[in-house]
Amino acid sequence: MLIPVFLVAHVIFIVYWVLCKRYRYTFYSLAGLLIAYPFVFSTFNWNIADADATNFSVLSYNAKIFNAYQPDAEGEKTQKVVQWLGNDSSSVKCFQEFYDWKDSKVLNTIEQLAQKGKYKSHFQRAYTNDVGGLVGMAIFSKHPIIKKGNVKVREKYNYGAIYVDILFGKDTIRVYNIHLKSMSINTEALKDTDNFQKNYFDLFKRLKNGFVERARQVRLIRAHLALCPYKVILCGDLNDLPYSYTYLQLSQALDNAFEQGGTGFGFTFNSWLFFLRIDNQFFSKDIKIKDCQTIREIDYSDHFPIKANYWVE
Repeated sequence: MLIPVFLVAHVIFIVYWVLCKRYRYTFYSLAGLLIAYPFVFSTFNWNIADADATNFSVLSYNAKIFNAYQPDAEGEKTQKVVQWLGNDSSSVKCFQEFYDWKDSKVLNTIEQLAQKGKYKSHFQRAYTNDVGGLVGMAIFSKHPIIKKGNVKVREKYNYGAIYVDILFGKDTIRVYNIHLKSMSINTEALKDTDNFQKNYFDLFKRLKNGFVERARQVRLIRAHLALCPYKVILCGDLNDLPYSYTYLQLSQALDNAFEQGGTGFGFTFNSWLFFLRIDNQFFSKDIKIKDCQTIREIDYSDHFPIKANYWVE
């Protein structure tokens, strides 16, 4: 989790030792960066977009059920994020922790985002709450959806994977939307110095369980990917870092949108643990990417949306 911090610290120390003219010490930090080289471009990139090359875009967002269980669930905050998502022009929109309540004028999100048939949708209903609201995962597409399905990665809801086959002209592209087991980090508890030992022991236990479960889940997704006859775009909340087994398993099969089209650090976690990039888009090697960005001004959830522009020759 601290790899981005250590990388930045090494760069700062290199500058510091050079300014102090203590050149011998620069080699220690250079050696540290050399050891970490496989992780550098998973952490920071500077790609230049091809301004003319794009023919479809994909948005991915963990919406945190639009804060539906908060006291101001239908307040200004929720109205703004649903309005922004409705105004976004992406060809495909993938949501994790999606929420729809058809009896609400604010949280009737499927109706609003479908824009009277402009977007076709696939909603994987996971469970129904006490007021009839539906919680799950959703994919919206401007282009025809010719097939849809579910990759069973867990018996009970909270995490999973769905997919749709979308017809882009004469080409078919499969879009996966995945949400893997949470890191289960209680960020506020980590600030509690009175129970430091207890909280951090609990954190390590949760992290270990998460690593094991996500490894199992990603192997099932890799097996499903191997049987796919189409080009693929895979979006979602991995709940894991760019240095993890989960990430490396997916990057062996697909290119990563941030690494190929991103600029800067691309952090996606909206918390004081801001240096985590746990939301991603991956794509087949025969798809080209123009750019990929984290939309940090949309801060209504504990995740920021990510958007990438692609083209197929």
